[in-house]
Amino acid sequence: MKIIALFLVSFWGCAGEDQDDGPSWCPKNNYLNGEGSVAVWAIGEYEGPWQTAAMNGCRVWEPLGISCFLVTDPDAADIVVDYYYDTTCQEAAKNDLFGSCGQQGGVWINTARECRESMDDSIYWDWLTQLIAHEIGHLLIISDIPSFCGVGIMNPTIERFQDYTPLEAITDLDRQACHSGDGKYLFGVELDCGVERVDTYGQPPDECSTEVIEAEPTTISLWFKEETIAWTDEVLAGCAWWRQMQISCGVAPSQDAADVIIRKSDQYCTGMGAVTFRDKTLGGRYAINIPEPCESESAEAASKKIERVAAHEIGHVLGVDHVPFFCADASMNPSGKPDRTCLTSADINAWRERFPR
Repeated sequence: MKIIALFLVSFWGCAGEDQDDGPSWCPKNNYLNGEGSVAVWAIGEYEGPWQTAAMNGCRVWEPLGISCFLVTDPDAADIVVDYYYDTTCQEAAKNDLFGSCGQQGGVWINTARECRESMDDSIYWDWLTQLIAHEIGHLLIISDIPSFCGVGIMNPTIERFQDYTPLEAITDLDRQACHSGDGKYLFGVELDCGVERVDTYGQPPDECSTEVIEAEPTTISLWFKEETIAWTDEVLAGCAWWRQMQISCGVAPSQDAADVIIRKSDQYCTGMGAVTFRDKTLGGRYAINIPEPCESESAEAASKKIERVAAHEIGHVLGVDHVPFFCADASMNPSGKPDRTCLTSADINAWRERFPR
């Protein structure tokens, strides 16, 4: 899913039959079509080009242990493929993991012709198939693969109207990314990734990168809610990790004047509870929610954790995505190493592929 977040909240409510926001079968079924069996519905005529692209996109993931088939009724589908129209051309597609009771995933394709003027019509349906496959990968909670890591269906460039590598099947990197996934959310099946997991988490951190990026200086103004004022120094120190990219942070004179609001997360004693997102209640400004360190941690360890988490989340504010553990060691790995103190060369590469939202 294309939100800027370190933590994906995995809770949803299930609408009852007397509510209008859920179908009548909502409280009854665990999975619509049985474990691992994925029903696909797409806009357009039955077995037409949209339906074919949707089915072929789903079938890309069948080596992981799911089985795809086409249905004519969207209410009977596990995955619904539809379209929208957006001439801003920021994204080629969107997805929604949390459909009806969390049992139905959605994929929406941006059909604005203005966004693909340079695309030859002869490759459109191949592009659409791969784009749908990418979005279904997100529904399986499979992580993006930055292009500098290598080639895969989960390279995010395809959903940004950028150059991409045409593929007809998942790659070994997609299989590595599969280890971050979970087919149980929608499909009730353990994914069979088919490769041994590669993980840099248990290894010592890479050396700090000393590369300096030539860029226009940018200052991010922060506002600290009352419960996070004590963390001001640590958050500013985390922001300073990005000074190589000419990024600096300062404290705003008021919340209304801030670019980012720093709040305390309701997650306690965890490095996985931090989240960064645009908050509509804050006028669309970014909010960073940081969890409180564990009581058992020393003051120094707690301070370093807040700094490390702040550096990661400010990376998301800047448009930098996660760097998977199997790819490289980085501060932008999904979770941080306790002895991390700086950006690595992989963070620099991730910066170059940033996608501000």
